[in-house]
Parts: sequence; structure tokens; C-alpha cells
Amino acid sequence: MSSPAQSPSLTLEEKLQVRLKAQRAPRMKDGELQLWVLSTFKKSVSTSTIRRIRNKPPAYFCSANSSATRRRKVKFPELEKQLVDFFHRNEEDSVISDNILLLKAGDIKKDLCCGVLCGVLYTGSHH
Repeated sequence: MSSPAQSPSLTLEEKLQVRLKAQRAPRMKDGELQLWVLSTFKKSVSTSTIRRIRNKPPAYFCSANSSATRRRKVKFPELEKQLVDFFHRNEEDSVISDNILLLKAGDIKKDLCCGVLCGVLYTGSHH
């Protein structure tokens, strides 16, 4: 039997299901859990991925976006919050392209920095 093709990453929701399965069956070995993931989600993961999921703190699984495959720390929470608000206010009325989001992010950045060089947000150019 050949190995399955490279599968997409597990979503946060799927990782949570793996974690719960491991908790309900603590004697299940990583290799067995790996086969369970393949049969349940049709995704191939390594045993080291299984081990990392088992060892994640519970807070890791608390996220608003359970369909995400990775978590990242937000560098500029206020900018992101305002950009997400803009997106949600406008998503039903029109198509929002990447360029529109980038332009809006630039506007928000300028508003947050009040047009003054603000260290972290500006990359060294003076406005």
C-alpha cells in the first residue's frame, strides 16, 4: 500500500478532536492515533504532530477561528481589529480585494500613528 499524498494541515477543530480522542483513550499510541486521523479526516500527519497536539496546553484550542490551521500572535491588535471591523462592515455590499485591504490598513496605520513616526509600525521612512 502506498503512502497517501501530502494532505492539508489539520484545522484547529480537527486538532481539538485529536486531543479529545487522545484524552478519551490515553493508552492509544501515537501511531494508532495517526491512523485514526487518516481514517477520520483523510489527512496524513506525522507521529511528531500527534505528540505536539497531545502536549498543547488547553488554552491553545481556544480560538475564534476553529477552521484555521495555524495560530499566530497579533503584532498590532488595534490595527487588526479596525481592519476586521472594516471588512465585516463592507463584505456584503462589495467585493473587497487584497489591494483595498492593504490601502485601508495603510490608512488605519496612519490614523493610529497620527502621522508621526511611531517606531514599530513604520519601517523607517518619514511621512
